[in-house]
This record gives sequence, C-alpha cells and structure tokens, in this order.
Amino acid sequence: MSANKIVLENKPKKHRPLGIWILTIFAMIFGGVIPLSFEPLDLLRGYTAFFSERDIPIITVRAFLSLFIVVTSILAWSGSKIGKIIFLIFVTVFFLGDGIDTYSWGTRIPSSTLVWFRYITDFTFPLICIWYFNRPSIKEFFRKE
Repeated sequence: MSANKIVLENKPKKHRPLGIWILTIFAMIFGGVIPLSFEPLDLLRGYTAFFSERDIPIITVRAFLSLFIVVTSILAWSGSKIGKIIFLIFVTVFFLGDGIDTYSWGTRIPSSTLVWFRYITDFTFPLICIWYFNRPSIKEFFRKE
C-alpha cells in the first residue's frame, strides 16, 4: 500500500447524526418541495387568475425561500458550517412567516386537528432546529477537519 492510502484509511470519518437526517429531510420536504409544487407552480404555468395582485409578490418570496431551504438543507446535511447557519435562518423565516401568514397573525383559531398540528409545527420546528443544531455534540459534525 502507498502512504496516501494508509493516511486515508486511518482518518476518522465524520458520522452524520440521526437528528440531522430527520430535520434536514423534514425541512426539505415540508419547507421546500411541497410548497414549491402548489402556488409557485400555478404562477409559472400562467394561472394568475387564482391570485390577487397582492398575493403574487408574497408567493414569489415564498418560492425563493423554498428553493433556498432545499439548497441549504443539502449543505447542512453534508456538514457545511455556513450551510447550517443559513439553513437555520431560512427555516426560521419560512416557517414563522408561514405560521403568521396562514393564521392571520393569531386572529384565527384553527378548527381541525390537522390544522392545529400545522400551526404548532410552524412555530416549534424552527425552535427545535436551533436547539438541536447548537448542541455541543452536533457542533462537532460541522467542524472543519
């Protein structure tokens, strides 16, 4: 064996914690892929009759946030420290903004169990992400080698 292979074989690999798998995939699906597949897709197809002029800029901003969540989820999943920070920012802005926008700044009370679940998720998911990604054992995953 050459010296290079020996050094690479003895180098410890960074293992990805299970929570990073769960949180980044959840954010990618429910903050990125699913929101992109409804209203922004209708706007791209040209179905603007469904939306008022006031809603089109909001949908555009949410579409860009969803795209950024997909990209930063991949970066955070791969172990990028800057990707983690940007991921936490976009997840917080998207989910809190979604909760505030969807439920009219808390003036509307959810009526069904599914709506309550979404309401709670919109406000607690960013807190769970910030808490989990800032744990000392998880910070080790994002350190540069």
